[in-house]
Amino acid sequence: MSKPRDYCLKNEGEEMKTYTASGKPFDVMNSDGDEIKIEDIAHSLSMQCCWQGATPVFYSKAERSLMVAKLVYEKDILLAGSALLCYSSDAYMGGVSIDVRKATYHPSHPHLVGIDGIETRLLKRIYEALGVDISNVQNWKTVIRATEKIRAYEEDMFFRCKPEQCLPKLYNVRSQVEAKEDFLKAAKRFGVIKGD
Repeated sequence: MSKPRDYCLKNEGEEMKTYTASGKPFDVMNSDGDEIKIEDIAHSLSMQCCWQGATPVFYSKAERSLMVAKLVYEKDILLAGSALLCYSSDAYMGGVSIDVRKATYHPSHPHLVGIDGIETRLLKRIYEALGVDISNVQNWKTVIRATEKIRAYEEDMFFRCKPEQCLPKLYNVRSQVEAKEDFLKAAKRFGVIKGD
């Protein structure tokens, strides 16, 4: 009996095709960046639920991105655009839990690219395509710390407190339409969308 192929690991150059929110084909492994659009990212993230939809209310990745950007903005205004886009790869490859990410890499397969490697390359292409500078590693660490703080806050709000304490606070979460609109407004405010 042959071993089933591990679909979580891809060879360099192998196609991993999906579609953008505007209906265009998108190769996650080999994108040149031309098909990356902030409108597609905003739409997709506003439609995807954090925590694989296990939250008691609709809570989108666009909402989470806005919270991370706000936290970073308070520390460094110039980094807010980078923070807003920190989950943008999910618009093209969907979200994968941290445990699944860890399970998809094994040092005995160095010729294969795990999910983290694919996501890192895609994220770099997104930042380049949208003209957002992420060259300063120390700045990126600020964004990472903000994502960790927001995830800890979410865990407390959604999974650790009693519903009668948490749910009233959560009714202020944006709808899909509001999250998309606010994401695009923030992208403009933080310089991700250039021009008028």
